[in-house]
Amino acid sequence: MKRSFLAICSCLLLFAGCKEHDPALTLSAPFTDTTYMLSSVPTTDVHQVLVEEFTGQGCPNCPTAHTDLDEQVAANPGRINVISYYFYGGPQTVPDRGSVHDLRDSIATNISNSIYGDVGALPSAGIDRLLPTGSTSILLFESSWNSYIANQQAASDSFNLLVTSSYNTVDSVTTATIVVTVTYTQAVSSSQSLSIALVEDSIVDLQEDNAAASGLDTFYLFTSVFRDMITSIAGQSILPTYSIKEPGRVEQFTYNYSLPKDSPAIIPAHCRIIAFVTESDNNRPILQSAQCKLGP
Repeated sequence: MKRSFLAICSCLLLFAGCKEHDPALTLSAPFTDTTYMLSSVPTTDVHQVLVEEFTGQGCPNCPTAHTDLDEQVAANPGRINVISYYFYGGPQTVPDRGSVHDLRDSIATNISNSIYGDVGALPSAGIDRLLPTGSTSILLFESSWNSYIANQQAASDSFNLLVTSSYNTVDSVTTATIVVTVTYTQAVSSSQSLSIALVEDSIVDLQEDNAAASGLDTFYLFTSVFRDMITSIAGQSILPTYSIKEPGRVEQFTYNYSLPKDSPAIIPAHCRIIAFVTESDNNRPILQSAQCKLGP
């Protein structure tokens, strides 16, 4: 009887420690879509690289790698977008015992498992989910990030991607209107999917850090933290009824999205929306990405 009681308590504690997100039940936010043709075909925008970083609050090497990413973003405005996934994994993903927040997220964990496989050593990242030559994994260690980012900035695209967003808060519920526009500049016959993520900056908490004298940064500034998927992880199919997406074809999605009541509480003014389009097969590679603030 005592053992049964302890087992029940353990299960309750386990569920209490997890985020409310259920990856298996994650669905797209309500949306409407429309398609139309432009009278003239626009020029193709430059490619924006998406970096999906896997990191941990208990990873002492991760802050230096993330700082390098932030410097790359600053040096290449409008060319690099970053999503930092804090997931349930090995010891380095576990927050320090004095941390106020646990940034690990079950959807981030599902992305790591279903798309990237077993994420082991940290920090690691995917660069546009490309498979390096001679490798069986799309994960890259930090020493390779800069070169792959530079290579991908020269990638040629076949469509333009634009995302805009606004929000309002009523009775403590924040609802955003997110508009994503895909404009084809070349003919495309492959199946594609749109994914939309919510990230947050300016979260302050403890972080293990080799650069800190004590090995622990007590006022670490977390940026690009993954908070939610607005679409499903598999994404929203783009123009599924068209065998060929001809130049000048536009597909526009409008999402009505309510921010989740997560911990730490999401601060809308600190959030950004990152949209990206993938080949539908295995959600990769990422063909283009774009971002905007959640609202003005």
